[in-house]
Amino acid sequence: MRKGRLIFLVVLVGLLVVLNIDAFAKAKITFVTGTVKYQKSGSEDWLDAAKDLELSDKDTIKTGKFSNVELEFPEENTVKIAQNTVLTVEQIGKDEKSSFKVESGKVFMQIKKGDDTNVKTPNAVAGVRGTKFFVEFKDGETFIFVVEGSVWVKRLGFDEEKVLNEGQLINILN
Repeated sequence: MRKGRLIFLVVLVGLLVVLNIDAFAKAKITFVTGTVKYQKSGSEDWLDAAKDLELSDKDTIKTGKFSNVELEFPEENTVKIAQNTVLTVEQIGKDEKSSFKVESGKVFMQIKKGDDTNVKTPNAVAGVRGTKFFVEFKDGETFIFVVEGSVWVKRLGFDEEKVLNEGQLINILN
């Protein structure tokens, strides 16, 4: 029985390597300027972020004043993180929905058509499938602006959803 499991694992690993399947999708830093720190899931330490660093589920990234960073995640989707922002990578999915949480600050996201992504703030959640949009959380308010495509938005604790289309903005208060 153990020999069968071992053979199965060896074959599975071999297939993953040959087929180049990424079983654990990651977000990769493609651009950094200024002071950018990251915190691995479960750690209390903030470390300096650098280009080509890979972030996993539940990792957090923080930008300082006059600083920004760009993340790329599967299928060439991108998140541009502005100065004075804290963003948690809740889940990166290659074949499933990706999810981020903007604790504070501003991000610009570019999501390819057909890819599901959720962005949360302390008082709202937005879901997208192929769009470009901004999300900002500041002083207890969430601002969402759609540059291209559409975004559904829901205030946390409420059932009603609103769909924003290109050029539309919404402000969600606490």
